[in-house]
Amino acid sequence: MLNGNLKNLSREREVHIAYYTQLTQEERYHISVLCKERLITMTVDNGREFAGHKEIASRLNVDVFIAHPYHSWERGLNENTNGLLRQYFPKRTDLRKISFVHVLRVQHMLYNRPRKLLNFLTPD
Repeated sequence: MLNGNLKNLSREREVHIAYYTQLTQEERYHISVLCKERLITMTVDNGREFAGHKEIASRLNVDVFIAHPYHSWERGLNENTNGLLRQYFPKRTDLRKISFVHVLRVQHMLYNRPRKLLNFLTPD
């Protein structure tokens, strides 16, 4: 079961895919190691989860940009993906009752959707 949080890890400008997961402390460390190798910038919103954005920027050696309030187009793939996720997990869904296997199924369905940006192919 999920702990009530679902993270959307989007790699927008690279391969146009997103991964949904809960992150443990160890997983955050491993992602930070991978990000140091490939990440150049991050764009985050004004949520509390990004209150430590200066530390994130320092540790990953990246520039962090904060999207302006109500400027969803500044985080295009993320906002679009969140909308697609709402088809499967409507607002106020108790994510603690959703199995991680179900999240993986939804991820697979979204990953295999044809994309206009990719001439209606999937990211595969």
